[in-house]
Amino acid sequence: KEGGVSHADVLAKFVNEQVTAVEDVAVAAAVEQKEADELDKFTTKLEQEGDVAQTIEKTNIKFRENNKPGYNARTRTTGRTAGITVDFSLGKRGSGSTKRNAKGDYQQIRIDKDANIIGDSIDHLKEVAKMVAKTINDGGIVNIAGHGLRKLAATQDRIDRDMDVFFKMVYDLAKQSNAGGKIITGGQTGYDEAAAKSAAKYGFEVEVIAPRKWVYRTAEGKDIKDKQSFIQRFVPKAPIQEERTGLLTLLK
Repeated sequence: KEGGVSHADVLAKFVNEQVTAVEDVAVAAAVEQKEADELDKFTTKLEQEGDVAQTIEKTNIKFRENNKPGYNARTRTTGRTAGITVDFSLGKRGSGSTKRNAKGDYQQIRIDKDANIIGDSIDHLKEVAKMVAKTINDGGIVNIAGHGLRKLAATQDRIDRDMDVFFKMVYDLAKQSNAGGKIITGGQTGYDEAAAKSAAKYGFEVEVIAPRKWVYRTAEGKDIKDKQSFIQRFVPKAPIQEERTGLLTLLK
């Protein structure tokens, strides 16, 4: 014992100081790691946004996310925005939600599960093409809707080919592709996706209004929530082979 302080007290003080120093180092390391993790997340987000921006640039399509969640909310937005809604759907009554939310003119094109246009709908399709062309020339908005792959036996490529034929008709009738009108869709698989890609190919202004969180449903019925993969579907692929198109055969 020296100066009223025992060796045990000195040792205890020393140990406490060392423990405190170690704790301080651990806290500093944790803070540093948290900052590094946050920086990594921020950097990743910037990279992802850059990837999305590059993908959008390839599509020649405008994209926006609906401000309310759910497919029905998105359907209300597209239907109430457009002057005319064209619905490629099964049955005689059309798609319930699409028809209910169509603020303007509603036109159904009846299809079967293989995406074949049935009945007198092939003649009606030609009339609808004229309506779409006139709406675009008048500076209006056209909403193209229809079933997704989940409800159909057809492939996306098959529907893409048919919609390419349809928008070639619209383009020929409109005589121009920059008259101020616009094509909108809800961005789902099937007819939404096909219409957006084909309309953009022919130079029309196109806007895809995605459900909140960029959700879309696959052919297997799985809901995907990912902005990059949502938009990636609209990047142009190989040229469409017209001779393989069922709709083209019917129109000839």
